Amino acid sequence: MKYSFLKNKYLPYSLLILGIVWVILNIYFLPFHIWDAGVVRPWYMLKGLVIYKDFTWIRMPFDIFTLAVWYKFVGVSAAAYQNFIFLIETILTIAFFFISRKIQPKVYLVSFLTFIIFLFPLFQNTEIGELLIGLIQLLLFFCMYLFITKKKLRYLIFAAGLTGISFITKQNSILVAGAFLTVLLLQSLKTKRVAKDFLQKAFIYLGIAILPFLALIFYFSYLHALKDFLYYTVLFLFTTYKEANVVHGDGGWIAAAYVVVLIPFIFLRKSKNLKPVILIFLVLQIASLFPSFFPSFLSYRAFTMFPLVCLAAGFSFSILFEKSKINKKAAVIISYTLLLFFISRFISGYITAFNDGGGFAKGQLLTSYGTTEQKVADEIKKNSSSNDRILNYGSEMMYLEANRLPANKYVDPFPYLLKPYNNSEKVFAAHPPKLVVYDTSLPGDHAGLSQWPFLQMLQDKYDVMGRFDKNLVLYRFRSSD
Repeated sequence: MKYSFLKNKYLPYSLLILGIVWVILNIYFLPFHIWDAGVVRPWYMLKGLVIYKDFTWIRMPFDIFTLAVWYKFVGVSAAAYQNFIFLIETILTIAFFFISRKIQPKVYLVSFLTFIIFLFPLFQNTEIGELLIGLIQLLLFFCMYLFITKKKLRYLIFAAGLTGISFITKQNSILVAGAFLTVLLLQSLKTKRVAKDFLQKAFIYLGIAILPFLALIFYFSYLHALKDFLYYTVLFLFTTYKEANVVHGDGGWIAAAYVVVLIPFIFLRKSKNLKPVILIFLVLQIASLFPSFFPSFLSYRAFTMFPLVCLAAGFSFSILFEKSKINKKAAVIISYTLLLFFISRFISGYITAFNDGGGFAKGQLLTSYGTTEQKVADEIKKNSSSNDRILNYGSEMMYLEANRLPANKYVDPFPYLLKPYNNSEKVFAAHPPKLVVYDTSLPGDHAGLSQWPFLQMLQDKYDVMGRFDKNLVLYRFRSSD
C-alpha cells in the first residue's frame, strides 16, 4: 500500500533537517552529561600510558582509541567530548534516515520518527562505546541486507569487517556473529551444495571478522601488554567481575519495550512485501545484543540495539497494517499520534527542567567536577612537579586539571578492580604516590572497600594537607618531605 503523505518530496528531507536540529538542541542547548573516563582515559594514552597495562579498563579499547585520535587533533576537554558525541549522533541520524529509506520505502518515516523521538529522552547519557556499537550494528544490518538482495561478495566482506570492529569495541557484541552465520546457513539451504556454500561464506566472514582482534593482539604484544589486555577483557570478566557488586539500573523496562516492538514479527511468514530472511536476521541481531544489558542493566546499555529496534518498529508497523488492512488515513493518524506523544511526554519535561528551582541551565555541562575539585587540582600543582605521580580517588577529571598522571594502574576505587587486595596493596607500598586525593564517602558506595589495606597506610604514612567540600581529603606522603 502507499501512503499519500510520503508523496510530498520535501517532507522527508524536512524531517531529516529537523532531526539534525533536534540533535543540536539536545546536545548544545540542554544540560549535557560528560563521561569523565571518555575524557581522561584517552588523555592518559596521549601522555604515553598503555591501556590495561598502565591503567585498568575492562572493555575492548576501540572507543578509547577513537577518542584519543579525536583529541589528538582538537585537544582534550569536556567540550571536545561533547563535540565528538554530536559528530557521531549526527552521522548516526543521517545514516539511519537513508538506510531506513532504502530498505523500508513505504514506512521509513515511522522508523525515523521513532528514532528521533526516543533518542534523547532515553539516551542523553549514552557512553561513547554503546553509541559506536549502535552505529556499527546499523551499518552491519545494512550490509547484510545488501548481501542478501544483491548477492555481492563485497557486502559480506564489509559486514565481516564491521563485526570485528564491533567486537573490539564491546566484547559481548561478538554474539552477533552467531546471528550472521545462522542467516548464511539459511541462505545456503536454498543452494544445491549446502555445506560447501555455507563453509565458503563462513570462512570468508570469520576470517575477516577476526582481523581487528588480531591487530589488537599484535599491538599489545609489541607494547608488552598482551597479558594485561587478555586478563581484563576476558579472564577478569568471567571471574572477579562476574561476582562484583555493581550498580543496577532501570534498563529492564527498555528491554521489555524492545520485546513488545518485536511481537508483530510472529507474522513474518505471511508478509507479502518483506523478505523473511532479512527480518529473521534483524530479530536475531537484536536478540544477540541483549547481553549488552548485563550485568548492570543501566539504561544507556540499551543503545547498542536501539537503531535496530527503530527499524523493527517500521517493519512491525508494516506487518500490522498488512494483517489488519488499515487504510492510509489511519497511517497518518498514527504518525501524528507519535508526534503528540512526543510533545506531551517529553517537551513538557524539558520545559519543567528550566523552571525556577529546576536546577539546570541552558547548555550546562553535567560533570563530577566543580570549583571544589579545581581547588584540589590547584593544590596538587603547587605541591608537586609535573613528573610526580599521584593517586586520585575523587573526580577523575582532577588528573587532567592538575596535569598529573596516576601513580599506577589502579585508577578506579572499585573493590572488584582492587582485588585481590594484597596484590594491589603491594603496588602502592612499593611505590607510594606522593599525593593522594581520597573521597571519604567511597566505602559507603562500594561495599568492601573499607577492608582495603591501603586505607590504613593512608593513616599511618600520610599527612593531611587539606580537607575540602564533598568529603575530599588531600594527603601527602611523609618520606617525600
